[in-house]
This record gives sequence, C-alpha cells and structure tokens, in this order.
Amino acid sequence: MTNQPKASRQSSRKRNRVFLSQSSLDDLIAKTVCRRIKSLGVEVWLDDLDLHAGQEVETAIKDGIRNCDELLVLVSSASLGSPWVNTEIGMAMITDKWITPMLVSLRRDEVPSTIRGHNPQMYNDLETYLQQLRARAMPKGHSKGRRSR
Repeated sequence: MTNQPKASRQSSRKRNRVFLSQSSLDDLIAKTVCRRIKSLGVEVWLDDLDLHAGQEVETAIKDGIRNCDELLVLVSSASLGSPWVNTEIGMAMITDKWITPMLVSLRRDEVPSTIRGHNPQMYNDLETYLQQLRARAMPKGHSKGRRSR
C-alpha cells in the first residue's frame, strides 16, 4: 500500500474512458459490461446513461467518441444491422481510437471486415478484456495488484 493520500493516488492514475457501442437490443449485456468496466475505476460512455431527452444524438456521440480513449463495440446480430453502431465504429476509426470488438453470440468469421483486424474478444471472455483494459488504464511503471511470474 502506498503512503500517498487518497486524492493523490487517484490523480496519479491515467485518465481512461471507454465508449461502449451497442444495439439497444443488447442493453442488458451492455449494462453488465458497463458496470464491470466502472468497477475498475474507468469511465464509460453509454447511450442510456449519457444521452438526455432532447439532446442532439449525433453531436453527443461525436463528443463521446472524441473524449474517449477507446471504443468497445458489442458485435451481435442486432448491432450488425445498426446504422448507429456502424457510424460509431467509423468515427472511432477516423479519430484513431483503440477499438475492441466484443462478440456476443457470433463467430469470429461473422465480424465485419472493417474491424476484423482489431482482435475480436468473445463476450464469454470478458475477464480477459477487463484485465487488458486495467493494464491500459494504469500509469506506466505502476504495478499495484500485479504479481510477477
């Protein structure tokens, strides 16, 4: 345990924010993933939480992606046909964001070619994604809670 005051420890963490892209038909899974990411101390942009009545949707999404560090896209049969999910992927690519496709009841060969090269993760392997996200969110040289092998 470090001797730094709690406020100093928190401010020394690298800022990290994930934009969670999904179809509204995958809300239950999205909320579960969101909760798990937040438990790591990482901020999450999720339409159900960050879009407000009357707000201009496209502007809010652009701002959310611009202010995130990475895009996690839940790739499901529902999201494959979603124009918003495709738009969010395109915006993340244009702004050179880290993109992780997470497959929900799909095979790797069903991932759109535009994001197939981003090493898709299976939803049932959420723990691996969370471990990798935790490592990306930690400042370099910080090894809290890690053991060497």
